[in-house]
Amino acid sequence: MHLLITEDEASVARRLERLLRKILGEQVSSLQLAPSVAAARHYLQHHPVDLLLLDLNLNGEDGFSVLQHLLAEACDVIVVSAYGERALEAFEYGVLDFVPKPFSEERLRRAIDRYRLGQGNEDRALRKLAIKRRGRITFIDVNDIVMIQGADIYSTLHLRSGAQKMERTSTELSEKTLESLERLLPSNFARVHKSYIVDMNACREILVEGGGRYQLLLEDGRKVPLGRTRYKDIKARFF
Repeated sequence: MHLLITEDEASVARRLERLLRKILGEQVSSLQLAPSVAAARHYLQHHPVDLLLLDLNLNGEDGFSVLQHLLAEACDVIVVSAYGERALEAFEYGVLDFVPKPFSEERLRRAIDRYRLGQGNEDRALRKLAIKRRGRITFIDVNDIVMIQGADIYSTLHLRSGAQKMERTSTELSEKTLESLERLLPSNFARVHKSYIVDMNACREILVEGGGRYQLLLEDGRKVPLGRTRYKDIKARFF
């Protein structure tokens, strides 16, 4: 795992580093400390990062402005902050977990396990998904997403008709992988194929084809492949 800690208090940053190395052991491929927003952005532009641990108060900078920009990056984000009253807002904008300061090793371990086990926070529902569009950060309403198609390290968001009226677009590109999005999305979304996540509310029926092949028919008439290993679980959600 490639880790980045963005924290301006040196003592807190060192404690996070020590605990992360203890929790993850040899799973840590690289671990970098960035004391400022500028340092974090520069590092993210030039190095792969799987998981970012982020404080929301960095030398007086607006933490949520920072958060919104970093949420569009490919990495997952765990917030480590004393601003516990804004945890709900952070979850709505797509953080994997919110660890309040002061934190214990046990609480940090739970957050890391959530990442490693591919589990989102079921108590908090993602409402907005940050993407980069023409050099700016834009937020997509999760309710506008019908399905998501994975393509290498990117994902294509397919939107409902009439969504994002300002741009009149039907698709948007996210820098997050399907695995990352699967951790964040609410429970009405399901991984139906190695390359697809679908809003189950948009599914009309399961189509059974020859040769043990299956497809999902969506409300707009589109068809999405349904993996054989996922067929029973998806079928159970219909009945």
